[in-house]
Amino acid sequence: MLGSTEWRRFGTIEDGVCRVVADHYGVSRHTIANMTNLERDLGADYIDMFEVIMTIEEYFGIYLEPGSERTCHTIQDIVSEVQRTLDSNPRGLISIRGELGTGESAKGGVG
Repeated sequence: MLGSTEWRRFGTIEDGVCRVVADHYGVSRHTIANMTNLERDLGADYIDMFEVIMTIEEYFGIYLEPGSERTCHTIQDIVSEVQRTLDSNPRGLISIRGELGTGESAKGGVG
């Protein structure tokens, strides 16, 4: 995982999404465009979409809304969802490690 801001040194959100999708399908990054439809153009099924969304989350260090694998059909849909998530949580991913780094344990006590 690149973390909540490290991905920025590699380009835009669209660049990152295109890289992840191209890598997942084993195609050139340059064959992936904003309006590429993952199902129609790349033959994605539900499992593919789930895997792509999980990889996107890891790449950007965020959690997307549950069900994103059902609502994101194009590169632009994914880019918009990532942007919306980043805008709503400017600190980026709030990980368990980050939350527990203050001395709390996973069970809510001090550890």
